[in-house]
Amino acid sequence: MPCCSPARNRLPASAISLASGGAIGSQVSAAIVTATIAAGRLPTARGFTIAFAAAAVARAIGFVVALHVPAPARVAADAALAEAA
Repeated sequence: MPCCSPARNRLPASAISLASGGAIGSQVSAAIVTATIAAGRLPTARGFTIAFAAAAVARAIGFVVALHVPAPARVAADAALAEAA
C-alpha cells in the first residue's frame, strides 16, 4: 500500500503499540483502584496492591509471548553467517 510504505511512515509501529499499551494499562489500573474506594471516598491500599499485581501478571504474559516471536529472516541469516565464520 503506498499510503503505508516505510518511507512515508514517520511513527514506528512499536511506538504506537507502546503508547496504546500504556493508555490501556493506566485505565485498567485506575478502574481497579477506584473499584476499591472505601467509605471515606479514598482508595484503599488493597486496590493499589491488586493493580500492581495485575500489571505484573500482564508484564509476565507479555514476556512469555515475546519469547515465542520468531526472529526476522535477516537476523537469522546474519546469525548463521556468524556461526559459519
